[in-house]
Amino acid sequence: RSIRFARNLAEDIEFSAEDGYRSEMDFLCRVVEAVINEGATTINIPDTVGYATPELYGEFIRTLRTRVPNSDKAVWSVHCHNDLGMAVANSLAGVKIGGARQIECTINGLGERAGNTALEEIVMALRTRKDYFEMVCGIDATQIVPASKLVSQITGFVVQPNKAVVGANAFAHTSGIHQDGILKNRDTYEIMRAEDVGWSANKIVLGKLSGRNAFKQRLQELGIAIEAEADLNEAFVRFKTLADQKSEIFDEDIIAIMSDSAAAEEGEFYKFISLSQHSETGERPKSKVTFRVGDKETSSESEGNGPVDASLNAIEEVVKSGAEQLLYSVNAITSGTQSQGEVTVRLAKGGRIVNGVGTDPDIIAASAKAYLSALNKLHDPSQAKLNAQMTP
Repeated sequence: RSIRFARNLAEDIEFSAEDGYRSEMDFLCRVVEAVINEGATTINIPDTVGYATPELYGEFIRTLRTRVPNSDKAVWSVHCHNDLGMAVANSLAGVKIGGARQIECTINGLGERAGNTALEEIVMALRTRKDYFEMVCGIDATQIVPASKLVSQITGFVVQPNKAVVGANAFAHTSGIHQDGILKNRDTYEIMRAEDVGWSANKIVLGKLSGRNAFKQRLQELGIAIEAEADLNEAFVRFKTLADQKSEIFDEDIIAIMSDSAAAEEGEFYKFISLSQHSETGERPKSKVTFRVGDKETSSESEGNGPVDASLNAIEEVVKSGAEQLLYSVNAITSGTQSQGEVTVRLAKGGRIVNGVGTDPDIIAASAKAYLSALNKLHDPSQAKLNAQMTP
């Protein structure tokens, strides 16, 4: 009945059999045949708990397609989890052996427990080994790394350096013999090019002496479009401010600058102004944070178990949000001690969960910015009930 109802509302109806791989084959065949008869156009067979192995999963999909009389009336899909580290291999087997033509996957392999099939690995496996898979997908691979970084920033889940395709070390060569081979012929040790997945090939580093035109050109190369001159000027001011704090500005720094600019454009009820803190061995750290609440500038001081804890406590002394902190994550945007710190804070209140992101060469200031960013998302004027709860 649900399939029939959905068919009246949309053309493409997907039926997903929860924990389908561990289901009894005869029963699953009858269910799939019935839902296709009712109008399901996509049949998804998940390996919900990541129990499958490639050969067995591929054969399972093929057996289903063979035994279901009307299997040709639907597109078959695979949905694999990574509990045993085989989500990508199982998905590809479902395609190559089983005949599936849709893979459900996520950027950076994010998902429940150990994660889901990683989109970037599927795309590049199909491209790199098209001689074997004999299939293509329409994804623009040059957007893989930018998308990966965006998802990492939003979620606060840092991409491990040795992650395939999108990890910082994915195209790094440290072995002497490997480096020699790469210099002579890239194909010796590289099965795909870093540029093909969106890693920048531009090695020119900007700094405090770089001009507005160079900054604008780099934005264009990064695919960041700014139409209004006022917005460009504001972003350039942020760039010059950062350049006074660190000698080299990398692409990741510029992306962080533009992310901060975009957040500011959305309107900030809470806005970071300044911070000072003192910590000494054997004494509790103290912090003073100055920030804007609406149109009013306020300052607050507090202590904590560390300088970050003290700074966030100082903010709470004024805001009194009552929100529960679910996550505090720190990531270095680039390498070296001059790198900007990127902090993600996740807060929960009233059934809502929000992430706030802050960047700054000073990790304590980045933490305060991230906390205020999360509070801004909780302070949604359209949520009258929530606002009433947050009013001190």
